[in-house]
Amino acid sequence: MAHEADALKMKCRRRFLRFFPGGFDDDRYLAWERDYKAEAHARWTATLSAPTFGRLLAARRYSEIAADALRIESRTNLLFSFEKMAIRDAVRTAAGARRFAEGLHEWLYGRGRIEQRFDNWCETIAALPRRQTRVLTWPVVTVFGFLAQPIGTSF
Repeated sequence: MAHEADALKMKCRRRFLRFFPGGFDDDRYLAWERDYKAEAHARWTATLSAPTFGRLLAARRYSEIAADALRIESRTNLLFSFEKMAIRDAVRTAAGARRFAEGLHEWLYGRGRIEQRFDNWCETIAALPRRQTRVLTWPVVTVFGFLAQPIGTSF
């Protein structure tokens, strides 16, 4: 079994290096897979850092928070078009924007165990208004956390 896993890893590595001969430092890899994500994280940090997000939340600028988060995500290819449309529709109402903003702040910057905060975030997304397609998808519940806090990366 270990031999099969090793063979598969080598096959995947060879395929990756066919596309990106320089590995993770390859210019094509950086352009296609890395730079735009790093730029999105930099935009998030400049726009919705914990202090800024907290001030906007205290001022009840929920729609602005939602619009900023969606604008940052929109420059990536991390969500499918139907997911982008679903989340955009879900925060269009004042109640949807408020629920989204408060839930996102609690998940990213709140206190308590991360597991519980993430569970609460999933419940928040599930409770958002829905028009044509579901809002609760794995990419939707994880993309904003990645943009805000890309754990394990060297951005």
